[in-house]
Amino acid sequence: MPKTVLSLLLSIYLIPSFSTESSSQTLYRIIVDGKRGFIDSSGHVVVQPEFEFARGYSDRLALVWSGTSSEMTDKTPDSWGYVDMHGNTRLRPKYDDGRPFSEGLAAVRKNGVGTITNTVWGFIDTAGRQVVKPQYYSVGDFSEGLAWVQTQRRIFLVYDKDLFGYIDSTGKMVIKPEFEQAGNFSEGLAPVRVNGKRGYIDRSGLIAIRLTYDAGFGFSNGRAQVRIGTKWGYIDRTGELRIPAEYDNGLSFSEGFALVLRSGQWAFIDTNGTLLRAPPFSSASLFSGGLAPVLLNGRWGYIDRTGNLVLPAAYDSAGSFFQGRALVSIAGREEYIDKTGRVVWASREP
Repeated sequence: MPKTVLSLLLSIYLIPSFSTESSSQTLYRIIVDGKRGFIDSSGHVVVQPEFEFARGYSDRLALVWSGTSSEMTDKTPDSWGYVDMHGNTRLRPKYDDGRPFSEGLAAVRKNGVGTITNTVWGFIDTAGRQVVKPQYYSVGDFSEGLAWVQTQRRIFLVYDKDLFGYIDSTGKMVIKPEFEQAGNFSEGLAPVRVNGKRGYIDRSGLIAIRLTYDAGFGFSNGRAQVRIGTKWGYIDRTGELRIPAEYDNGLSFSEGFALVLRSGQWAFIDTNGTLLRAPPFSSASLFSGGLAPVLLNGRWGYIDRTGNLVLPAAYDSAGSFFQGRALVSIAGREEYIDKTGRVVWASREP
């Protein structure tokens, strides 16, 4: 696997789990002897490591399950559920699978029977009540009050094609399914695909940015990365190309900077396209909490938004900071560190 792809996967894996209840209630996922639990920002264990798998806290609930690794994608209704901030089971939905909560709703899956009935998805609220009956082939998470859903159009019971639309938090279809592909809303716009071309719609479903791109992702910091042919650039919310499409790859903006790839090296640019004064990196992750993980000579460290290396490249892997903590690994040991590099929690003694 290329190092760049690996670093992105690591950054996703190492992003800490947290609660939105308050900053003092931030919880971070740990793994001890193969079991998942959670610590607070001081490194004290709050939820004992007793779960085979766990996702992060959202809406004060964490998705957990137990069983073999195969059940990560093939759970049974009794093998998964949601726990509160103390690790106590709050919800045990009788569905075949589920996802973390987003804006107070979580997607849940009901397996189909036989070869004709498809697996379908719906949504529950934090009390476990069914808000949207499982009926969609696939769904996104709620963002800015809407979630994309994938339907299957049939003509005389014969499958024709998939179409994407959007529902609101009551389950009402507010943007009818007419797109070949759809993404989450961000900054009031969502990427969609029609006839193989990408553009952006507003919350009323009208085309806000013309369908002219070969690929496109959501907005952040007023910019969205789009692909024109084989090269990536960035547009603003009016559709104007603000950063020329001259990069081999580009990631979303975070805290004013985006990662771009050119000639096999990654660098940071600001929203005007100006390069951050820092050496190019063989791999890196986005800024979070004012710092970004970067790979230098095979080791990970952290730079600040001036491009200075503030934590030395001493780690085997490094995740993003959240609420002052980041998960790193060194010599086979996982550690949570603060922004000075001080170890707050370690999976075992050095």
